[in-house]
Amino acid sequence: MTTTIDPTTPVTVVEASNATAWDRWVEAHERATLYHRWGWADVLGNALGHRTYRLAAMVDETFVGILPLTLVTHPLLGRSLASMPFLNYGGIVSDNATATAALYEHAIALAQELRAAHLEFRYTHAPSGDYPIKTEKATYRLPLMATDDETFARFRKATRNRIRKTADYNLRLERGNDTAMLNDFYRGFGVAMKEHGTPVLPKQFFAELIDVFGDAVRLYVGYSDAQVAGVKCTITWRDTMYQIWGGYPNAHKKELANYLLSWEATRDAIADRLQFCDFGRSTIGSGPASFKRHFGCDEEPMYWEYPYLASGELPAIGAANTKLATAVKIWRRLPLTLTNTIGPWLSRGLP
Repeated sequence: MTTTIDPTTPVTVVEASNATAWDRWVEAHERATLYHRWGWADVLGNALGHRTYRLAAMVDETFVGILPLTLVTHPLLGRSLASMPFLNYGGIVSDNATATAALYEHAIALAQELRAAHLEFRYTHAPSGDYPIKTEKATYRLPLMATDDETFARFRKATRNRIRKTADYNLRLERGNDTAMLNDFYRGFGVAMKEHGTPVLPKQFFAELIDVFGDAVRLYVGYSDAQVAGVKCTITWRDTMYQIWGGYPNAHKKELANYLLSWEATRDAIADRLQFCDFGRSTIGSGPASFKRHFGCDEEPMYWEYPYLASGELPAIGAANTKLATAVKIWRRLPLTLTNTIGPWLSRGLP
């Protein structure tokens, strides 16, 4: 399918042979994010089984705009086409308004063709169009100073005290991305997700991350004796460490592993001379949002845009969806062996 909004800017689905050129263009574009990289479609396709689309606006075989998309189907939420589901950011990145308009037109047509209930773009900046948006989420970024002490001074006093307090519990921290680390990471992650009321992503998802992005992926595991007290997964790209997935089993909550792992990952980013730690998105005013702000992060608004809504109504996601709220309560009561068995299958539809 090719858009004809402007004959000099055709939009096509990019083939695999364009991977190097795609990533080179993303690397150079100031508005592109980690989640616009080519490899994410491989992760979401291989680990979760989703159909993915890499749209590119081209002029004389040169990129002037891109839009990665993934089709997700859920028994309660229906079918959605999003950029990027399961991840923090996405949407159109382009060099000009013509390319942007072409990509919008093509994506809307694709959503209609696929019979999606909605088309969703997760922007970190206010989009220029007049489509409906949701603004209850923000992303949280910590500017890194030159030294640990200077960065530490940005934190709230209570946060600094809790980080110091972790020394009393003698937690052992390991980092890496080999098979043994992945196994321990996933063991703790599965417990934490069950207690949170969220189906856990498949272990293959994280294995694919490591396979696609290599040493840019780092797993952190905090141990209390032989027990996993907390886990975190980070990815480094350009000048930023993205602290994306984490989990902290309730049995070890008092040991404050979330503070230790967040701080140690931040210290690694400082040692690597990075400029930011990106703590990811949270609902504004929520507990996780407060944790990130107290860690010195700047709160930056997000704009979830819906260029196509089959019903004309914005999707009810999270607390606004009563069916999901009931499912969360039930999930927390289920045995861990059951949630670890069926969770990876269910999580594929929870973008």
